[in-house]
Amino acid sequence: MKLFLFPLAVLMTLAALSFPLSARADDGLDPFYQARLDEGKALYLRGDIPGSIQALEIASFGFLDHPEKRLEGSVYLLLGYRRTGDAAGESRCRGEIERLNARIPLSSLDLPPAVRAALEEITAGRPKEAAPKGPVEKRPPPALRIPVFPPVPPPLFAGAPFIVRARAETRLNEKIRFFRLALEADPADPFIPLEMSAVYAGAKKYREAAKLVERLLLGRPDSVPLRLRLAEILVEDKSYLKAFRTLTPAAASDPENVEIRYLLGRSYFGLRDYAKAVIEFDYVLHRAPAYKDAAAFRRACADKGF
Repeated sequence: MKLFLFPLAVLMTLAALSFPLSARADDGLDPFYQARLDEGKALYLRGDIPGSIQALEIASFGFLDHPEKRLEGSVYLLLGYRRTGDAAGESRCRGEIERLNARIPLSSLDLPPAVRAALEEITAGRPKEAAPKGPVEKRPPPALRIPVFPPVPPPLFAGAPFIVRARAETRLNEKIRFFRLALEADPADPFIPLEMSAVYAGAKKYREAAKLVERLLLGRPDSVPLRLRLAEILVEDKSYLKAFRTLTPAAASDPENVEIRYLLGRSYFGLRDYAKAVIEFDYVLHRAPAYKDAAAFRRACADKGF
């Protein structure tokens, strides 16, 4: 599927705490992820469901420190997956919404009426029935029954207390220890290993950061956001060949993705293939003239004679 671009920025995960590798807006929101969220919502409302899903999947990795944004994006993703008949995607989004809704009420979101109505139909478990026409037959009330309640499920987002402590901790080893405890408590939450990865990357422990994303990628090999996140880490680690190989499948499926092309340019530059790096940076600068440090790398290629 094709990404609908913007002067891009990155992947997944984490975001918001996002990735310390990318420039952040003063309010802590990466403008790239906000643009992806806005784009995904607009595409959904226009009826371009595949494009909406693609943009929102990328946006979902940018709001780890902004759960209200993650919740909003998850709502649109849930509706998109429902319309495309993707049961696995729908189930995943339901779980994410449940976890986030435990902290942020859905009623606080500023959803368009049509979106809110569609969400209510899904969360109610079945479409709303049309009101019957003509006189309504009165029936006697059903006999009183004593309900039998199922066991109370465990609280949602069981790892939340550990994540709070991890974020407050300044010592790397203790911070990681709390994240591991959170992951043990809530192993289904992919944002925990992603946030751990971002912490490792911020400490310049890129190999540990890469391992966490690689494990997630094993379960979702077609995920463009995960490949972008991993490639970004590998570039910072100067593992340029691995970064190039990580990006190849994503580039084949979405050759117009600015972030992919930028990271390819960084990979080629690191591999000293300046002729190919120039092609990638020229494309990026044509689509987004102020994108990251693409202009500086393009000048560096020129200094090399390309």
